[in-house]
Amino acid sequence: MKKIILFFISGFFLACNFCFSQTDSISKYSKFSKGDIIVSSDLTPNADNINVSNKPYDEYIIGVFREMLKMKEGIDNRVKYNPVLLKGIAEVKYNSENGLIKKGDAITTSSEAGVGMKATKTGMIVGIALEDATAPSGLLKIRICVQYVVQ
Repeated sequence: MKKIILFFISGFFLACNFCFSQTDSISKYSKFSKGDIIVSSDLTPNADNINVSNKPYDEYIIGVFREMLKMKEGIDNRVKYNPVLLKGIAEVKYNSENGLIKKGDAITTSSEAGVGMKATKTGMIVGIALEDATAPSGLLKIRICVQYVVQ
C-alpha cells in the first residue's frame, strides 16, 4: 500500500510516494534506532532508499524513527506499521553542535549521523523542541513538522 505524503515548503505542496509496505522485512530497519532522524536519498522515499541523516540542514528530511513494535510470536517477520513518524510528538536524538536547545527552538539535522541540533540558519527542520535540553546530548521531545524555515 502506498501513501502519498505532502510536504508544505515555501507555499508549495511537494508530493512524494512514501511507501512502507506491510511486506517490508523488519531487517530493513535494523540499521535505525529510536530517535534517529531519517532522510531520503531523493524525492521518492521508500524503505530501500532511506537512511539516517549525516549532514547539517539535510534537504531530504523524512521524519523520526520510533522503536520497532514487538511482533506477535509465530506470525511472521514483517512490518505491521510505519516505523518512521512523519508528524506528531516523538523523542529525537540531539547534540549541542549549534548550542544548547531550548523549548521552542527549531531542530534540524547535524553532522552526527541520525542526530539533530538547534537550527540557527535558513533551511529544513524536522520539528520544534517541546522541552529544554538538560545535557549536551541525548533524547529530546519534539513536535515533528518537517518544513523549510527562514531565520
